[in-house]
Amino acid sequence: MPTRKLIEINRFKKIENVTIANKKNQQLHFLTEIWEFFKLKNNCIAKGSI
Repeated sequence: MPTRKLIEINRFKKIENVTIANKKNQQLHFLTEIWEFFKLKNNCIAKGSI
């Protein structure tokens, strides 16, 4: 019985770790998109199209 409980806890921890990793990836992706947007905006300003 205790072994089964440990397996359940470990499974939950793995899921939690994956969730945290996914959230970090999403934040990084979001920052990358903002960065790309600013680069595009700056290119347009530099070219004088805005």
